[in-house]
Amino acid sequence: MQPEVIIMDEPTANLDPRAISEILHLLLHLSKENGITLLLATHDVDMVPMFANKIFILDKGKVASEGTPKESFSNTEN
Repeated sequence: MQPEVIIMDEPTANLDPRAISEILHLLLHLSKENGITLLLATHDVDMVPMFANKIFILDKGKVASEGTPKESFSNTEN
């Protein structure tokens, strides 16, 4: 299979730190080597700046903010 997009909901939930690192590095490798877009839903905000180049922050099912991690986490209005 050669998907253009892989969508995951909480792919690191209930994993130990080593497994989290391994799965995220594997996904990034697949993305870079095969040009696959990754969409991840997560509550782990510490992980986001290390692995995302664009994020959407949702509030009650609506997009409250979007941008780079730096832009979004620097925004004190939302």
